[in-house]
Formats: sequence, structure tokens, C-alpha cells
Amino acid sequence: EIDGEPATAWYRRFFTVDGHIAPMPETANRFPLIVEGPRPERQGLYRSMRFFDDPPGAVTYWGTVETGDHVRLGMGNDVSLVETASQRLAGASEGPPEAAILYSCVGREAVLGGKAGAEVAGIHEALGGVALSGFFTFGEIGPTPRGSFAYYNQTAMLVLLHEAGS
Repeated sequence: EIDGEPATAWYRRFFTVDGHIAPMPETANRFPLIVEGPRPERQGLYRSMRFFDDPPGAVTYWGTVETGDHVRLGMGNDVSLVETASQRLAGASEGPPEAAILYSCVGREAVLGGKAGAEVAGIHEALGGVALSGFFTFGEIGPTPRGSFAYYNQTAMLVLLHEAGS
């Protein structure tokens, strides 16, 4: 249930045009569910839809959505994802890394479409052209603002590698 109505009905309100619901979960994954609390350790978690109306009336996500979570639909686009990924790298490291590994959620690939390569190119350029490798994942594990760890969807994680003492 979301806002007191079955989750499938809630989604139908947003994704029905001219009496036809958009293909699910493909369309919904361009607008991930974002958890905004009330528990601080859950704020900022993105959830991608896994199944819609299977079983009937149910929505299943990659990752948990708990009873009492406050949620909203996220909205991003390929241009903002590419720009944000490159901008976030500014000041991310003390000196240039020697190599980097990029883990990017397949949900991001769905939003980026043909611009997935532009995101990687932007990150590579922002890193100064160091060796960069990576792959698409079905979710990422990362820190929360409170110091614990959480399972994320629709994110990109970048590991910067430096040799000790260099």
C-alpha cells in the first residue's frame, strides 16, 4: 500500500495515459521509488520495480520497502545523470587515482539508454584518463549518511585505487 491505496492503483494514477497503463516495470524504472524516512538510516534509498501486479495487486522491488517508509517517485533524465556523475568527482580524491572501478546499476542503463557510454566517458575524463573498468550490477551496497550500510538501486559506485605510499 502507498498513501492508503493498493500500490498497483497508486502507480496506475501516475502511469496511465488515455486509459492505457504504460509498460511496467520498464516505465516505472525511469522513475524510481525514493525512500525519504521516517527512519534516518533509510533516507535516500532508491528502489527499482521488479514486478508489477504479479501476484495481482502487488508491486515487488529490488530491495526492501518497509511498512511506514515515506516514499516519492524520483525523476531523472539521461543528461542530468551524466552531468551529475562527472560533477561528483570534483574533489573526490586526494590526488589523481591510478585506476578506478565503476559499478553502475542496470536501472541507470535503462534511463541512460544510448548515453550510458557518455556517462562512462565523462567519469573517465573527470578522473584524468586513468585506467577505468567496470560493469552493470543489480544493486549496490554503500554507506548511508549515518555510517551504516544499505542496499541501493539506480546508483553508480566508483572505487578509486591508489598504491600505498604513492
